[in-house]
Amino acid sequence: MKVVWFLLGVATLIVFTGLLAQTTMWLPVKSLAVVPIAADASSVTESDKETMPTDTTADDAMNTNEEGVVKRDDEMSEPPSSSAVVRTVLFDYDEDEPAWYTVNDDVMGGVSTSMVTTDAKTQRLVFSGNLSLENNGGFASIRSQWSDYDLTGYDGIFLRVRGDGRTYQFRIRTEETGSEIAYATLIETEVGIWKDIYVSLEEMIPVYRGVIVRRAPALNPGSIRSFGFMLADKQEGEFFLEVETLSAVVASHRQV
Repeated sequence: MKVVWFLLGVATLIVFTGLLAQTTMWLPVKSLAVVPIAADASSVTESDKETMPTDTTADDAMNTNEEGVVKRDDEMSEPPSSSAVVRTVLFDYDEDEPAWYTVNDDVMGGVSTSMVTTDAKTQRLVFSGNLSLENNGGFASIRSQWSDYDLTGYDGIFLRVRGDGRTYQFRIRTEETGSEIAYATLIETEVGIWKDIYVSLEEMIPVYRGVIVRRAPALNPGSIRSFGFMLADKQEGEFFLEVETLSAVVASHRQV
């Protein structure tokens, strides 16, 4: 009789283990295995930030900088020629547009500060502040308020920026994945020099609290709801980023 009860116990354990494995396959995207990039939340440890599995990149054109953030090769960052694209201006920075607001590391105990200003006359946005690494902080960011942007058929985003030589992140959030997951890419600036930057929508990387979400869907242009910029380069000090143009672009041979 003891042998029978033992065999029944083993069988029950095997069935329970199988059910648990099936359940794990359907966990929400935020609980899936992720790959660290530059952190914007306290849940990411220093050891996590240094880990980058070899299967992170999807193709040979992708690479990472010293902070671990996925970036493009130079040729993939070049904006298309003006004759090859149709541009739709997304922001004139006037009062009728969705407002911009800051999200800094004070949400996790940090002391970084930032501000965002817009000027309808010059049609420019300015993101500035001071980055601090105190209290395990180290990021400052801005976002546009949630709004319905249907960019179905568009290929990418055209940016004209002038900065301070630091590397920023350009970010997009969608209705499909919610406000906590952002699709990100790097934008490199030169001190006092205006730069034209093309961002391919299909190459933007989904991240959640500073880590890459492996199983998140590709960015859906028809689901875009918010745009943003972030600084998290682990360098303390004042920063300044000026944005003159933020437009959606599509190749001229395609129809929006």
